[in-house]
Amino acid sequence: MVIVRADYQYFSEERFPHWPEKTAEAIRSHFTLSFNSVVNLAAHHTDEQVDKILSHNFKAYQQQRESEQARLQMESLTTQDVLPRCSVFGEDACPANRQALEKELRKILIKLKTWEQQEFKSERLRRRIELAQERKEEIQQRTQVLPKLRCNRQDRLICQQRNSETKGHNLSFRKAEEKLNRAQNRIQEIGKSYEEMVQFLIEHQYLGEDGKTMMPRGTALAKLHVEELLVTEWLYEGLLHRVNEVELAALIGGVVMEDGRFEQHIIHGAKSVSESLREGADIFKRVRDMVPAKLPQPHFRLEGCWLMKLLVEAPEWHTFLSMANMAEGDAIAFARRTMDVLRQLTRAVADDDSLRKKVGRAQDLVARPEVVAGL
Repeated sequence: MVIVRADYQYFSEERFPHWPEKTAEAIRSHFTLSFNSVVNLAAHHTDEQVDKILSHNFKAYQQQRESEQARLQMESLTTQDVLPRCSVFGEDACPANRQALEKELRKILIKLKTWEQQEFKSERLRRRIELAQERKEEIQQRTQVLPKLRCNRQDRLICQQRNSETKGHNLSFRKAEEKLNRAQNRIQEIGKSYEEMVQFLIEHQYLGEDGKTMMPRGTALAKLHVEELLVTEWLYEGLLHRVNEVELAALIGGVVMEDGRFEQHIIHGAKSVSESLREGADIFKRVRDMVPAKLPQPHFRLEGCWLMKLLVEAPEWHTFLSMANMAEGDAIAFARRTMDVLRQLTRAVADDDSLRKKVGRAQDLVARPEVVAGL
């Protein structure tokens, strides 16, 4: 169903596309495991339940469907009769292929004769001679037992036609086989990724040795949904206790700020942030080095810290928009994403009354009237 708001003053049938005639776009699953989901799965579900969840999600279903379709296509291609290209069986028996092999053999013999005449042979040349000898023996072995054949014009035309049919059949079969293997590998990767993340969380004391018990770090991480690993490390490194409310909001702004091209004054401003924010960037680099390449990578931008600090401290909303050179919609979305993470952090530090109140004050700073209007 598509819901459209139309201004009938400027509405016309010609300007409004007929959507049912458009080609439907396939829905693809972007299912990925996060550290938050792995901690909660490991701590609150049995192994059987975890296996069922990992194998019955939409992504696994799509891959299983693709695997089944590829298997049926391979079975269909296997049952099709593919005639030989001609009466000659075996690739090397074909006169065209044999001619190419014999031409290659003649070139190798000429090279070997030239190289053998050289008095001084370097290590590299001796290696090339050795490889050429091996290739010569291989070609001779492939061709010595084959009869020498010749093809007339009609045979060549038939061969070309059959070769085209065979090539298309083999290409379709190979593509179906690759699709089957790719789908099966992606299904297996879901479970493999889960096991790798559990081992990582055990190693870094988010989960107990049994992989089922939440450690204190895991308890905090389980309540965060955006950059949970980085924010938890900030918490247990004591950084969130040392920063003030403005810097706390700025840190979260650096977390939610997406990658992109920043103007020079923003890049320059990011280089002059406070030592606490730089410490947050240093911890981010350590966490990034700590996480294996196959697992979800942490994300943090100092430019986001500078922009959020500017948003909090700007006396007027239009002042921030002009200094940041941001569209109002983008600025509001940026602030609301920051508020969402701060709300998650409030739940994660519920047992620490002073830090919880600091997070609340930081959230109030971000919640400017222009940001919360309409919520």
